[in-house]
Amino acid sequence: MGIRWAVAFHPDQIQALPDGRKRLLVAPMQIAEHCLPAARGQGWVVLGMDTGLYDDRILKALAPVDVPLQSNPRRYED
Repeated sequence: MGIRWAVAFHPDQIQALPDGRKRLLVAPMQIAEHCLPAARGQGWVVLGMDTGLYDDRILKALAPVDVPLQSNPRRYED
């Protein structure tokens, strides 16, 4: 199975606006799920993860199909 990903941001990337609202200065980053313990230890905040969205049955269904890429089903042999 492929790598599962998470989307996270760091609190240092937040800007406080004059009206009291907050804004991210950069887009949240994509981080491999196996790196999350280290990222959380550095203060990163996780917004979402693949593990929470897909179970193994869905991920297996999304796996690439093993088909020959050079075949042409519309080609007729004489």
